[in-house]
Amino acid sequence: MIRMAIDMRWLFQDRPFSMHDALKFEAASHAILAPDADVLATLTQYHYADLSGEFIIELLIIHRVAVVAQFVRRNPHPFDAPRYMTRILERQK
Repeated sequence: MIRMAIDMRWLFQDRPFSMHDALKFEAASHAILAPDADVLATLTQYHYADLSGEFIIELLIIHRVAVVAQFVRRNPHPFDAPRYMTRILERQK
């Protein structure tokens, strides 16, 4: 098993925060890493105080499991990453 942690503070550095860009990054990461889901565990770290409720909900939709504070929750209906990416790109139009 490979474990990876990603610190997402870069979203707020040197440019205005873009929820759309962050969701594209998340969806693309899931699409790329999904085939290795059996051997790869990733933990993406956000500082939730800096995020809108809408963005947090979008993050929870795409993840199978989420850790918020000390709580671990499983998403019974996660979005398929390629389908989610298509949805994000359609919003941009």
